[in-house]
Amino acid sequence: LSIIFITQFFLSFNFKSCREWWYDANSKQAFLRICSDSKGSKITAVNWLFIHSFNVYNNHFYKNCLPGIVRTDAPAEQLTDVDYYYIVGDEIRNIHPMYKPVKRFFWDRFLLKKDESAYEAAIATYIIANKTADSKLSEQQWRAIADSALIKQRKELNWAALFFTE
Repeated sequence: LSIIFITQFFLSFNFKSCREWWYDANSKQAFLRICSDSKGSKITAVNWLFIHSFNVYNNHFYKNCLPGIVRTDAPAEQLTDVDYYYIVGDEIRNIHPMYKPVKRFFWDRFLLKKDESAYEAAIATYIIANKTADSKLSEQQWRAIADSALIKQRKELNWAALFFTE
């Protein structure tokens, strides 16, 4: 009987991952995806759950591929130049709509990338759809209204319905 248990133990032994670390299962994939981007400075904001693994990959395995890694709960001035976000679930509602989801990992992790051109297109589309000919508002005021509408839309986003593949 003990031979069966020992055999089962050795056959199920896993050197690649640990069940207790399920929350961190996709951090390396997200990290490598960011590193593979040839454009941008790749400054990355990550949820506090992933900050340690991102720092280990960056400092010990991938030769500082990312020039900056900050937590998503850092002060606003540290988040102004962020190019990527790696976040958990509802956190997506607090990220500015300039950041578009590019990959969903597991069931509640998202990698978002700054996409200024898509954001500007969304602003323009909103203004065209809502601006009337007799509007007295300036272009800057319309941009502020459009930005507020896009932020509201992001706040109400049902992230559970976001599914996309590469």
